[in-house]
Amino acid sequence: MVRNIGNQIATSAGSVEYGVNHLNSSLLLIIGHSSCGAIKAASGDYSTLEDPIKKELDTIKIAKGVASIDGVKANVNDQVAQALVLFGDKVKAGHLIIVGGVYDFSNDMKQGSGKLNIVNVNGDIEADKIAGDLSVKLASHHPAHEHH
Repeated sequence: MVRNIGNQIATSAGSVEYGVNHLNSSLLLIIGHSSCGAIKAASGDYSTLEDPIKKELDTIKIAKGVASIDGVKANVNDQVAQALVLFGDKVKAGHLIIVGGVYDFSNDMKQGSGKLNIVNVNGDIEADKIAGDLSVKLASHHPAHEHH
């Protein structure tokens, strides 16, 4: 598990690459959350914050003035896109699934407070397709005949 402001690949690339490339993780979860302070800051003027914080916020690519939950989803999708650049070959080979989700403790997505809403699977953001893709991909990674 890697934690950082804005659930970013760029500021934790070494840890993420180690997990995928050396620990052979088959699932990479990128999880944002509602009411995220980093997303709120990145969508506004953060020029008065400390330099290390500004450096991390600079790598969050969302529009200025975007609503909080829309910014969170946009950032999760951007992080999945960045992960696909790094690990697309593993995804294509069926060795890795990249899932983007939003932990919505504020019920901003109107799916229920405290739910983890999957918003992206390997770059796919269409809700109907995500559900089908995720169940098929997870089933193929863990066949019923295997024992764990």
